Amino acid sequence: METHREGGFVLSGITEGGSEIKIRTAVDRGDVMDPPSKSSFSPGMKRRYGNYLRFLEWSGKKNHTVRETAVPGALDQIALSHSPREDFHIRMLAGGGRVWDGADGTVTGLPSKEELLSIGNSPDAAPENILSIALHLKYGDFDWYTGGDCQYRGRSTHGYNDIEEPISKVMGHVEGMKADHHATNATNSPELLSALTPDFVIAGTWKDIHPNPATVKRFFKAEKVFFAADQVKRPQVEVFEHSDRNAAKRGRPAFDVPIFVGPRLPVFVHFDQAPELKEFCFGLFETFFVLSACGHVFLQDFALFRVFTLMDGLAL
Repeated sequence: METHREGGFVLSGITEGGSEIKIRTAVDRGDVMDPPSKSSFSPGMKRRYGNYLRFLEWSGKKNHTVRETAVPGALDQIALSHSPREDFHIRMLAGGGRVWDGADGTVTGLPSKEELLSIGNSPDAAPENILSIALHLKYGDFDWYTGGDCQYRGRSTHGYNDIEEPISKVMGHVEGMKADHHATNATNSPELLSALTPDFVIAGTWKDIHPNPATVKRFFKAEKVFFAADQVKRPQVEVFEHSDRNAAKRGRPAFDVPIFVGPRLPVFVHFDQAPELKEFCFGLFETFFVLSACGHVFLQDFALFRVFTLMDGLAL
């Protein structure tokens, strides 16, 4: 990987994006040891966290970047600096294993920091993913949920491993959501989906285990529109009966969701690695589409909705 010439940090993820875009405030889940997760003790995490700190040091000097720890329940950590609106806000729902309680406090099922330090990287340690930041964006009548890598894996062993359950208690209907943790296994629980009842779901997928068939089936069972970006060749294609295994070679879609109040909410899909494919507008609430990466729409049987299959850049 490439190293930043001035800062000495590896360009990857936020460090790469932040080297090109001026970040004034970096909000994260807190110090890697506060609270510690199972990953906090691994050499890989220590290396990545050190790289992140080097980036913050460089960006602080270059762009005056300030680091803040996410405060669940806060409405002022991410706010409009210019022309604030009463009908717009972004609320911190969760971060560092704590979840907004719907009033003025937070809840957590995590053991104390001291207990987690004593547990170390044993099987009982808390997974890093449940420390993810979750957000609720509201603009007029449009609501959006994103929960990073939130999951519920291991909840039968330790209830605190299910970070989605307390989030579901303080959330209601949203028009759209980013699927938790790439829509992989043990994510996007029935409880969360029942609370959010999203009209459409977008998942960032990049490994052969993304998205997970059981997770996708939950979306389909709830008759939700599901978009999976950057899908790769994978063994679990049985969930997509009409899929093209070679579709991943075609390009990678990006998604633009214009926010406005009206009877239709269009989702614009364009393909940044396949210029021969056109940009398409999907009008939700009138038509259901199920889109994988690279411009391929999988046909699903919805009794009440028209379904189109997109192949070779044409809506057939």
